[in-house]
Amino acid sequence: MKKFCIILSVLLFANSAKAQTCLPEGITFTTQEQIDGFQSNYPGCIAIEGDMIIKGGNSITDLTGLNVLTSIGGNFAISFNYLLTSLDELEGLNSIGGDLNIFGNTLLTSLAGLDGIEAGSIINLRIAGNDTLSTCAIQSICDYLASPNGTIEIHSNAAGCDSPQEVLDECILHLNESAVSGQRSAVSIYPTLTSNTITISTPATPQHNTSLTIYNINGQALFTSQITEQISVVDVSGLSQGVYFVKVTDESKVQVGKFVKQ
Repeated sequence: MKKFCIILSVLLFANSAKAQTCLPEGITFTTQEQIDGFQSNYPGCIAIEGDMIIKGGNSITDLTGLNVLTSIGGNFAISFNYLLTSLDELEGLNSIGGDLNIFGNTLLTSLAGLDGIEAGSIINLRIAGNDTLSTCAIQSICDYLASPNGTIEIHSNAAGCDSPQEVLDECILHLNESAVSGQRSAVSIYPTLTSNTITISTPATPQHNTSLTIYNINGQALFTSQITEQISVVDVSGLSQGVYFVKVTDESKVQVGKFVKQ
């Protein structure tokens, strides 16, 4: 009886695993009907093993049929979808196994919905030719820019998402606005790309009770200190690779800057 239970458990596990993955050869969606019918055509599938391409022209307007997906094993492309306005239905997606390509989606304004993708699972990143796309500073993209695995191509989108630097600026200054709320001005940081130390320069000698705080891309405070000099040198050698921002705060203003730790 015990052996039967073990065999049955193995069979159930095998069937469950089989039900959760599909399409090792990948899939291309070109019509809304294909999107809508995905769950009935591939019951139980939440992980596509191969590439996934969404290329619908004037057909695809909604991705609700794909809201069960958690992973894509290969490249993921959303391209030439002229009526697609949102990617919110893909919020369950947590990994891909190749390139992320978002190109030529005329009405797409935001990448929200792709926030949960693990940046380390993205190889090359291309975001281009999306005329109205202005919001690219989502968690997955910010994390990727902080520590890329391959090439980065970001251009020909709307302001705010028209270059890697624009997106990086948005990541630093707006993704975690609660961490840098208040009246803001720039603080000088050099070098902006460093492996050991940064030198922070304020426009004037710090007032009484001026604090310096370093935050990571998630808005977590990693280091806080009182400063009394106009120029301060901070050892950042213990930080992991990534993008960080610095906030210098006194009783009247907040000054913000950023740097990248190699």
